Amino acid sequence: LISADQEPLIHLLDAQASLLEGDHEAARSKFESMLDDPEMRLLGLRGLYLEAERLGDRSAAHHYAERAAEAAPQLSWAATATLEARTGQHDWDGALRLLETQKSTRQIERDAAARHKAVLLTAKAMDLLDSDALAARNAATEANRLAPDLVPAAVIAARALFRQGELKKGSKILESAWK
Repeated sequence: LISADQEPLIHLLDAQASLLEGDHEAARSKFESMLDDPEMRLLGLRGLYLEAERLGDRSAAHHYAERAAEAAPQLSWAATATLEARTGQHDWDGALRLLETQKSTRQIERDAAARHKAVLLTAKAMDLLDSDALAARNAATEANRLAPDLVPAAVIAARALFRQGELKKGSKILESAWK
């Protein structure tokens, strides 16, 4: 009895009913129509994201998550999916920016954010070790500073330092990690 003009959540209920009936095409079309309504856009993106995941279309799922994360960085599902996509694409700087956004919106605790940042910096350093030794060294030493117990960070920091002839600093990092 309530029209969709009066209550926008009717669209969501309609899409959910289509999903329950197994009519995924109708549900997808209803989620897409939600994108035109600013009040419903995020729910539409969530629905499209879930449908893309169900179909195994990772690139479409990441696209919808990225759009949702840009519109509302506080959405944990969107931020997590976007972070996963950026790390999969080796976009370490983008992943680090997103992690900072998660930290500033308090989606993730400070200690956990530091650990995640150390892991991302370690991965970035591993990618850069052969092409840009200085950037790799900076990323790895920062990762080691943030998480001294993270063995890969210590190893990559030591390797980067060894390549630049700083044997004493590299050895010190390895000894600290060993202890």
